[in-house]
Amino acid sequence: MSDLDPFKLFLDLQLALPRNGPGSAVATEIAFSMLPPEDWWDEYYTPMRKRIAEMRAEYGEEAEGVLSEAEAEIALFENNPGQYSYVF
Repeated sequence: MSDLDPFKLFLDLQLALPRNGPGSAVATEIAFSMLPPEDWWDEYYTPMRKRIAEMRAEYGEEAEGVLSEAEAEIALFENNPGQYSYVF
């Protein structure tokens, strides 16, 4: 795993954007925290998988696009341990 801090990299990129005019952005780090992976699995992704299966059975092809996107997010988290998360 790289020593790069993804949050620091994100802030550096945001701060490099123009500060004036349309589309400008400025970010300042105040504080952040990351939930441990087991919290994501226990409280979010495992229940989401169950709900996806229920919705697929209930709505079928009509909901496939949305359900596939949700499964892709789960797969991204699952296949990239320690490299993918949300920051709060």
